[in-house]
Amino acid sequence: MKWSGQLAVVFAVLLGGCSAPTTTTWLEGFGYEWAAFNHRLSYLNAGVDDAEVYGAVVGGTSTTGGLTVLPDGCDFSVCHEIPVEDRGLMEVNWARVTTRTGVIGVGSGEVLAGAQGGERVFSVPLERKAKGLPAVVLRGLTIDTHYELMGGEACYDPLNGWHPRRLSLSVEEPVLAADGQSVDILLKGIFEAGNSLEEIRQCLDEVNEEAQVAIRADVLVVVTPEGASSEVLSHSMTYDYGSKTNPALQPDPDMEERGFSAPSDEAIIGWSGLDFQFHDLDPESRGAYIRSLAVQVDPEVKTASGHATNYSPGTQITGFDYVFTGTLQSIHVGDAVERGHMTMEKVPVLDEEGNPTIYRESLP
Repeated sequence: MKWSGQLAVVFAVLLGGCSAPTTTTWLEGFGYEWAAFNHRLSYLNAGVDDAEVYGAVVGGTSTTGGLTVLPDGCDFSVCHEIPVEDRGLMEVNWARVTTRTGVIGVGSGEVLAGAQGGERVFSVPLERKAKGLPAVVLRGLTIDTHYELMGGEACYDPLNGWHPRRLSLSVEEPVLAADGQSVDILLKGIFEAGNSLEEIRQCLDEVNEEAQVAIRADVLVVVTPEGASSEVLSHSMTYDYGSKTNPALQPDPDMEERGFSAPSDEAIIGWSGLDFQFHDLDPESRGAYIRSLAVQVDPEVKTASGHATNYSPGTQITGFDYVFTGTLQSIHVGDAVERGHMTMEKVPVLDEEGNPTIYRESLP
């Protein structure tokens, strides 16, 4: 361990007295992939708390098999839904550490966001009074499209999701309160829905600029003498189309090109910002059908990546491109980190009010 790390640990112990060690968890990555086809995005949830890992993904009626009842006067031929089922494979990667370094807090904030973005400041209480520099990483996130349009009711039901063109979430500018008992955090979110450019989904294209979604961030706050080091990563991929029945393959990126510089192995390393832009090269503001999406960090081999595809023989109608920008935080704690992951494959289920079932698994 470097001398600076040793001094930071000693300083933290002096600040905290003889406090008991704290065990805390956070999100290192998540991902989902549909078994059969690509889909819109209706709902995405992934995260971890101190007891469980959880997750869910929904991609409209073509994943749940649900029926859509159109309002009076709407034309089914241009507001068409295809009620079939698809299975979503989800993965959530978690990390856990037991440490006396720093003061911990956990909390959540939510913002309603459209293409112009939204932001709010929320406060996270700390386990005890703290001195030092606060840092924040994600424990979980939720994207929910089931909110009314900015312009009010229309033929398209946002419950069925959107073709995302931009999806952005960040937790920024953590500020320790004057009394040392809490940390204020700025949550920013952007969700831009793009065009389908399909005859059967004209009613969606008529209102996608009115889309607004709830973006929720569950966070871990850590106050230490040194604070965190931050690193911004940016990746992009472009895939050719091929044809509807024989689309071009969309191989995974070369992870050797997606490294990062972690200053310490004994650190809480997690995400504070995620930003996907899809079909950035499309002149007609097309949104994306998503087959798979993943955000991952592997501190052991020093790689970090955001990646997505739309590969879907039989239903794919375009090529695909994306730009991903992510912000990593590294908070030195001087203790060994335990890691694990949860995988699950489920057909998404909605209740009568349109709320999805969240699947959970206990931590070891």
